Amino acid sequence: MNREQTRMALVYTRCTGKHFNPQGGKSMGMMQEFKKFAMRGNVMDMAVGIIIGGAFGKIVSSFVADVIMPPIGLLIGGVDFSDLAMTLKVAVDGAAAVTINYGKFIQTVLDFVIIPLPFSW
Repeated sequence: MNREQTRMALVYTRCTGKHFNPQGGKSMGMMQEFKKFAMRGNVMDMAVGIIIGGAFGKIVSSFVADVIMPPIGLLIGGVDFSDLAMTLKVAVDGAAAVTINYGKFIQTVLDFVIIPLPFSW
């Protein structure tokens, strides 16, 4: 297509909401094009990968919090990492205390380090 035909195709698409088909014939509607795109193997593989990745992340989080951190806390001196926090403001009159929960942050960092390991092997 030359420049003028490209410009006309763009105007046609904007005015009608349908894609211009330079070979003639029917142009596909947006839903039909989306279905064609979504049913390609790569998109379905990606969707399955995202779902499995989310589940894998939860498994690793549980592994770190329930299996790895308790022995490390025991070796350090009976420390429960999920309870480690620095209090910025003490609880007053029913208002919750303001804390920085660095123990939970340490667990999250370990999650972040462990999750990519199986993918790098």
